[in-house]
Amino acid sequence: MVSGSEDGTVRIWNAQTSLQAGEPLKGHTDWVTSDAYSGDGQYVVSGSRDNASTGLQVGKPPTGHSRCWVNSVACSPDNQYVVSGSVDGTIRIWGAQTRQQVREPLQSHTYAVSSVVYSPDSQDVVSGSEDRTVGIWDTQTVAYSPNGQFVVSGSEDKRVIWNAQTGLQVIKPLEAHTGYVTPVAYSPDGQYVMSGSSDKTIRIWSVQTRQQAEKSLHGHTPGNSSVAYSPDGQYVVSGSWGGTVRVWNIQTGLQFGKPLQGHTDSGIFT
Repeated sequence: MVSGSEDGTVRIWNAQTSLQAGEPLKGHTDWVTSDAYSGDGQYVVSGSRDNASTGLQVGKPPTGHSRCWVNSVACSPDNQYVVSGSVDGTIRIWGAQTRQQVREPLQSHTYAVSSVVYSPDSQDVVSGSEDRTVGIWDTQTVAYSPNGQFVVSGSEDKRVIWNAQTGLQVIKPLEAHTGYVTPVAYSPDGQYVMSGSSDKTIRIWSVQTRQQAEKSLHGHTPGNSSVAYSPDGQYVVSGSWGGTVRVWNIQTGLQFGKPLQGHTDSGIFT
């Protein structure tokens, strides 16, 4: 697992032992707000409030966002591109090898871009924004379903699933959280959506029934800042504003092992 923090470091963890693997990755001069693995699992890309998107420091970090920090980064599944979303309201796509922008910035959001992610076929980018909209961009925010047909978004007032082809809302908002929702994720089989919230809970929803499918996961204090599924869909990993990373067994609703600790400041963004 990989995590980024307000302490400016990126850390890699062994999911089985709950121990840190190697030394922290250093290079950013401000909060690390987002990170992601490349499609082949060989590299990590990270975004920061220092305006840079970088990686396992295999080259100079690409810069271009206008004096605003990077909120979210993602690698295309084909490992050819990196996408970044920023407080400046733009989405930028970079060549993974060249570190250069491959096209003009994508613009339509009226406030900060808080989340970006590629579709499974690397053709589209989805963005989520503080303007409460979800953008779908043809590259030839938010999480894609594994089959690329649907998009889930989280905001301060609702959770919504959208049809990626039509851009239309396909079900009514999923409501139960008492605080704002930032992180959302699809299960690997596309049957469930997971959401984390400032209300200190993680909830798992059935896409088919629109109902909560499992018991809420409780443990973080304060609330959740990031969530993700394990590849087999059996476990959930979550980050917290309290500076810890926790692994959960979905079937039992219980925490797996001790919290992962090591970041020296609060806020685990990814």
